[in-house]
Amino acid sequence: MIYQYVHSLKKGDAIGNEVVAIREYLLNEKMDNLIVKFAPDYPQKGTIFVDEFEKNVKADDLLIVHYAWVLPDLIWKKMKAFPCKKIMIYHNITPGEFFTNYDKKTAKAAIAARQQLAEGARVFDAAWGVSRYNCEELTSLGYKNVAVVPLLISFPDYQKEPNRVLMDRLNDGYTNILFVGRMVPNKCFEDIIFAFSEYKKQYNAQSRLILVGNDDLRTYVYKLKNFCRDQEIKDVLFRAHCPFSDILAYYRSAHLFLCMSEHEGFCVPLIESMIFEVPVMAYSACAVPDTLGDGGICFTDKDPSKVAGVMNALFTNDSLKTAMIENQKKQLQRFDHKVILTELLEKIRQYQN
Repeated sequence: MIYQYVHSLKKGDAIGNEVVAIREYLLNEKMDNLIVKFAPDYPQKGTIFVDEFEKNVKADDLLIVHYAWVLPDLIWKKMKAFPCKKIMIYHNITPGEFFTNYDKKTAKAAIAARQQLAEGARVFDAAWGVSRYNCEELTSLGYKNVAVVPLLISFPDYQKEPNRVLMDRLNDGYTNILFVGRMVPNKCFEDIIFAFSEYKKQYNAQSRLILVGNDDLRTYVYKLKNFCRDQEIKDVLFRAHCPFSDILAYYRSAHLFLCMSEHEGFCVPLIESMIFEVPVMAYSACAVPDTLGDGGICFTDKDPSKVAGVMNALFTNDSLKTAMIENQKKQLQRFDHKVILTELLEKIRQYQN
């Protein structure tokens, strides 16, 4: 039996989507498998809880652990004692120092997660990172049998119907600059706002910035909103907890995706932007250059005036935009579901008894 452990299986979450996709693929290959959860969230077929797994796991089973955050000590101790072979899929952990000034509890949990990650080198038979950046970290910690297995992204999901009313509202002659991601400090939303403000002042008064993502870290979000108010930066839209149809509308209405994040283990929104043929500019940090490839512009200088100048060049140079879109199509081929799943199946079979 093959098991996948995920601490909490959430609808719409990138990791949750991958876990379900792997399960369905293995079933299609006539390979019995179940999803093991700790958190008692929404019921779903094919899932069991840790206690049931612990009672039934055998030495010839295989456990795939999706690791992205600290596990409770009780679960971590059990994980080390399970008799089966164990493989980690590492989705990366945001360093705790990003949260220190906003949420000490989260900062402490992030530090604990990295301590667990270091211990895991002695626990897992293999470790797969969703990016080269993640694999480099695993190798530096002493993990063995490290390999890149890119994150599974369901391209057909993005062909679903967008919110047409929202699209009509956004297609009003304004230039829409978009960023999608949790509103947390490592994403550096303030740097996006700085660059947008310069672009708006220097080049295009009829432009708006759309920031879409979970806003649960209220202290950070209040700081961003207060900054926009105090500096009188207009046309900045904060949108949190959106239905998927709204997110599709934002992508379909975007003229540029601007990412200033300083820590990414993969960065799914870069792929989403390429799916919608939205030009991308992104700060060159962590996994971003690898995920983006030649599908956008990576830069290393966050000076707002310089970033604004490059933004304007993209908007006024049709040949540059056309070349970027063609490169995006080539980059997306790296993340084809069939290719990744076939490779994943080959790797899984190496660890089956």
